[in-house]
Amino acid sequence: MLCVDLNPTPRERIPVGHTDAVWPIKQSLETLVETLFPTSAIGHEETSSMIKLSRLSARYLVNHVGVTIAWTRHLPDHLYLDVTENTKILRVFELASFLEGSYRSMRDSDFNTSLADSLKRQAKSLMDNLPLC
Repeated sequence: MLCVDLNPTPRERIPVGHTDAVWPIKQSLETLVETLFPTSAIGHEETSSMIKLSRLSARYLVNHVGVTIAWTRHLPDHLYLDVTENTKILRVFELASFLEGSYRSMRDSDFNTSLADSLKRQAKSLMDNLPLC
């Protein structure tokens, strides 16, 4: 439901650029989601160094910045930028329809909606939109 590649135990070696997602047996779903998708706010002083919106496109990043796009189905890796001395790899979540459905189910809700209420609302939206067999 969350498009997260979960592991029952930590891996010995995590692939480069891949967020390890382990769900301990005693951890609640709410705690897991808060761990994998932390929230943050951009401070006013940080906005001056952001890329101009008109330049923010995959083509610009690939052609002028030298970024390689790598598709991922692991949502916590979305927009993860792995920069080394020789490479820049930007991971992009490839299931756009999942993101669109999540957005549609939550677009009219308050930004401060609790995680529990958000999960209930998205689950209801998913059930309401399943095709009848």
